[in-house]
Amino acid sequence: MSKLDELGHKIVIQNSKARILDTQGNLIASATKANGLYYMDDMHTACVSRDVRSSSAELTLKGQAPMKLQSTVRGMIKLEALHNRWGHLSAESIKKALREQLVIGAGVSYDEIKDLNMRMCPDCQKGRMTALSTPSSDIVYEHLNPMEHLATDDKGPFSVKTIHGYVRFDLFSFRSSKYLVAKFKRHKSDFLANLQDVVRFAEMADQTVRVLQTDDDGKMYGSLIVRRWCEKKRIALHRASAYKHEQNGWIERDMRSVLEKARTLMMVYSSPLRFWDYAVDMAVYLINRSPSSHNGKTPYEMVTGVKPDISQLVPFYAPGVYHLTNAERKHGWSAKAEECRMLGYEDKNLYLIYVPRTQAILRRRDCRFDESSEFTQSPSLHQEDLLRHYPVLRQANKGDLTIADF
Repeated sequence: MSKLDELGHKIVIQNSKARILDTQGNLIASATKANGLYYMDDMHTACVSRDVRSSSAELTLKGQAPMKLQSTVRGMIKLEALHNRWGHLSAESIKKALREQLVIGAGVSYDEIKDLNMRMCPDCQKGRMTALSTPSSDIVYEHLNPMEHLATDDKGPFSVKTIHGYVRFDLFSFRSSKYLVAKFKRHKSDFLANLQDVVRFAEMADQTVRVLQTDDDGKMYGSLIVRRWCEKKRIALHRASAYKHEQNGWIERDMRSVLEKARTLMMVYSSPLRFWDYAVDMAVYLINRSPSSHNGKTPYEMVTGVKPDISQLVPFYAPGVYHLTNAERKHGWSAKAEECRMLGYEDKNLYLIYVPRTQAILRRRDCRFDESSEFTQSPSLHQEDLLRHYPVLRQANKGDLTIADF
């Protein structure tokens, strides 16, 4: 308090609340009295909640991830903060998820956001605006098991390679559950290996894939090796007729949803294009944990039987810092944290991060991210970053790079 007084700040204490005002009279912080002590509001939420809620209700509200500070989402209302973290999910879907308790760990209750309205999100408009919508299928698949009917589609090649050298990917969609899986590849011929991984994933969930729906690409889906493998696994291979994309319509719509969400995620913090595979992975991860109009549940719950915990969600490529271990520090005066960018999730409470200084991709738990839009970087910085790795693009694009390849 003495330091605040030296700086000319004012502290007002009234009705078990303390307010700290700057020299202009603006509120810069507040604290709440509990057990005879005053705690900063954005750090004391967990202590107050523990006294007034049961452990079950607290888990439903907060999840198991470390609590985020309110200061990291300044300027956003609670509904907008969830919209930003949840891969730009619509306000209607966010409210539905909290109203019907389809997820845990949102950090706010339905009553706190039910009457809130979001401002227009420019990133949503840039990433999702379309001229015409594709009509949904009228086929009913509710009688199928969650992973019985599988569809796939190939996307690529993209003109920009990922940091791992990928130029295309296969998207797999389980029709009954709407659960999605993305598998990346360097060559079109890598499809069979990706299909085998997805079928093994279904078998690990005690599910059996019986039907595989594809388009009319004979070289990729109609090859002898693919047909023989499907026969061995007793999977019926259904290929669409030539130029009849509507026969594989649902995977086409899922592909569009994934690409639109990935494009939107990359725009928020101007992600370099070489991370498009991580953006696609993040889009699939978020769609699997978002309410589906198909059956009223999330695809994740349809497949696992467990409600998804979204308390660990952080916007894609959000800036932050991660804790340096003693082994990573050169000496006792070295910094204890280093700047990083969020790329995805490896496991519960385990993040995939990119370290700009070393250009390394690490798995870390002890991270803190700043979700404020004030910290987004200029796209020109990432354009130069891309041109440094792909100088052949400099002359063709003259530095004016976008994510139009999607």
